[in-house]
Amino acid sequence: MIIPKTIDAFYGKIVDSLNLLKSNIDPTLRNIADSLNITYVDARIKPKESIMAKIEKEGCKNPADEIEDLVACRLIVNNISEIDTVKEKINQLFNIEDEKSKRSRSPNEFLYDAIHLILSFRDSPLISNKDILGKKFELQIKTSLQNALDEVTRDEIYKTDILTWEKDRTASELRANLELLDILLKDFPKIVAIQEEREYELYQNRNKIIGLLKDVWSTEKLPEDLRRASIIIEDYLRLAKAKVEELSGWLNLSKHTNIVNAVSITPCQIILIILFLEKEAFLKNVRKENRSLLITSEMIDICPELKQIDVSCRVNI
Repeated sequence: MIIPKTIDAFYGKIVDSLNLLKSNIDPTLRNIADSLNITYVDARIKPKESIMAKIEKEGCKNPADEIEDLVACRLIVNNISEIDTVKEKINQLFNIEDEKSKRSRSPNEFLYDAIHLILSFRDSPLISNKDILGKKFELQIKTSLQNALDEVTRDEIYKTDILTWEKDRTASELRANLELLDILLKDFPKIVAIQEEREYELYQNRNKIIGLLKDVWSTEKLPEDLRRASIIIEDYLRLAKAKVEELSGWLNLSKHTNIVNAVSITPCQIILIILFLEKEAFLKNVRKENRSLLITSEMIDICPELKQIDVSCRVNI
């Protein structure tokens, strides 16, 4: 596209200040995102073509002041329940100059639009270059579902050279469905209560393992991901041809007290040692299946008999 010299000259006047603003926005919002375990997408500076189109469309008299998204960025939250917390964090560091949303209050319309905040930096001793004060920029807050929808449809809907009813219709139908999904995700623990719980042997067995872990060790000792731990232990039990009830009994034997109370190894490692000591089938099946076990030096210090496990059956670390 041809960019008139006038627009080129205008862009040349403002680009340094826009880059300065971006260089302050990115680390500040990235820190907020990291603290909340959400995603930040780096700020982008509006390209010349888009600036010219905006001026033509809106007839801006003073584009540098009136176009509020010359610099724009994005935060992606996991679901809508996190939005208020994000806005509270933002309000500590920025002035919220305006909040825009196309989301309709009508029950018959599904625009499913992201939250658009127009922000400027609050003055603080941490801001070394005061030139950024008063400079507005746009922050969009989207859910993961909103962001995914936008990524898929953006080029087809907004950057197409052919307008079609079917594309807009399909995008609107997707927005309606995803808005409902976002609401359901917000209250997922309540929504699951709608389902009728059913007996599922695989989960029942793993829940027994999780229950055993909780009975034997404190929360501080246990891994955060108990589901994964239960899967690991379930496989160890399979190799040993043992049941959870048998394992529970072995863990309570006085001869294993020092192993069970060891602080330098994990519950999964402790259970591996116990099964190795109690069931000959464990090592036989490890060899038979050509399995590799994680045997650390700390485990060998506690149980020297582990040296019997062939190097070929150990993880090489």
